[in-house]
Amino acid sequence: MKLGFPAVDEDHERLLALAAEVELLIASASRVHKIRAKFHELVEHALAHFSREEAYMAACQYPDLAVHKSEHAELTEWLLHIEQALAEDGPNAGTAATDQTIAFFRAWIGRHLTSFDTAAVQFILAASRLHPA
Repeated sequence: MKLGFPAVDEDHERLLALAAEVELLIASASRVHKIRAKFHELVEHALAHFSREEAYMAACQYPDLAVHKSEHAELTEWLLHIEQALAEDGPNAGTAATDQTIAFFRAWIGRHLTSFDTAAVQFILAASRLHPA
């Protein structure tokens, strides 16, 4: 689902692509270090994306920024918990990163995109038309 803000849309596409890569590694019973590395890449991209998105919202004084940041913080906490579990589980890391883990991530992203991000991007785009750079 594209929202019409290329930088945000590209970030979302990359997040979903990384989730698909993690899912493929899990499904193919790849070595734990590969799953950990790809999951870490997913976490890093998510954190960078959240930071960029929040900066866009702050720049145009988005009124629901605090709520949006809270949503990001919730997923960040969950991602870091899974990443920690992957590190601690050693050879049994499959118990931390399962297809259900990725299904939850995709569901969260889908819900967040259609509700929170849609509203934020509409506001950002409207604000940028009112105050061109």
